[in-house]
Amino acid sequence: MPVKRVKTGLVRFTFVHLAEPYAYNDAPNPKYSVSILIDKSDHKTLEVIKENYNEAKQEGIEKFGQLFANKATPLKRKPGTINGILVDCDEDERYMDNTDYKGKYMMTAKAVNAPDVCILSKGAVMKLQPEQIKEEVYSGCYGKITFNFYPYSRTGTGIACGLSNVIKKKDGDFMGGRVSGLTDFADEVEEDDDDDLF
Repeated sequence: MPVKRVKTGLVRFTFVHLAEPYAYNDAPNPKYSVSILIDKSDHKTLEVIKENYNEAKQEGIEKFGQLFANKATPLKRKPGTINGILVDCDEDERYMDNTDYKGKYMMTAKAVNAPDVCILSKGAVMKLQPEQIKEEVYSGCYGKITFNFYPYSRTGTGIACGLSNVIKKKDGDFMGGRVSGLTDFADEVEEDDDDDLF
């Protein structure tokens, strides 16, 4: 059965590790990854996630037996736990006081192999090189990802979210305390040209 990749609507990127693999908590197998913030009003993307999660769960039952249904990673993470694909940021104490996460679900997608990371340029889709990714794609910008859910039963049992490819669609305010220079100097356009040095 071919892997079924699905695409999100417009989401906001956070915890971006797309230029090179990253190991959370010094884990032995670093991966490329990005977390996406999904508006709770984006019912289309959430429905796609739910539908494909259910397909992966059914696939796991067919591959590993009926017990998989009880062991599979839940779709929604319960507050205070670490197991679940969708994090409700309004209920998670790590994010509930951060306005960037208000009214959002968060989901993390990972890949062993480097995903294609693209932007729109002059009406065409252009693939970025690693150094360009570091410059262009950051926590706070907006875009879409393609991904797939898949069941596993080797080291543990569950459902994982595999990252396929990424496209950046537009800029946004940097997350994590960094502020865009465009934001800092937005008021400069209102000042006299006499202040210009060149």
